[in-house]
Amino acid sequence: MEWGYHFNAAPALAGAPISEAYAYELSLTYAIFDWGPAAWALLCIFVLPFAYHYYIKKDNELRFGALCKYSLGEKAVNGWFGKIVNFIFIFAAVGSICISAGSSASTIAAAIADLIGISTSFTLMVMVLIGTAVLYSISSLVGIEKGMRKISDWNVYFCIAETVSSFV
Repeated sequence: MEWGYHFNAAPALAGAPISEAYAYELSLTYAIFDWGPAAWALLCIFVLPFAYHYYIKKDNELRFGALCKYSLGEKAVNGWFGKIVNFIFIFAAVGSICISAGSSASTIAAAIADLIGISTSFTLMVMVLIGTAVLYSISSLVGIEKGMRKISDWNVYFCIAETVSSFV
């Protein structure tokens, strides 16, 4: 959706408005810059230690503090330092999920309201957040193969259906 924001908020160059085609081109450029290879490369910095820990060292413990045992030792990781590191990591992960869910809830609620033909309300946004939390909690409880994989597959099906319907 970010490209749409950049398209609608295209700046005037040297005081002159730009064409719609150039605004479209700029909006896609900004979106690729923000969410393209550079952003994914930054995410790799945090994912690669987990991958090394899990796949190379064959250690199934996926706590952030467990990554520190190679440099700090087993005693520090299992003590108070490891608990603090794990708490900070969980707090940051939950915070990032809440920000994503909170900023997406209004968009999802607006789409549902548009499909059903009702007005967007705070109650609808809360229902979207609760529904999303319940859906992901259930999928986490049943496991990756049964839960998260099915959600991922359905996302792909919905994207294909949306793409096909846009051509029809």
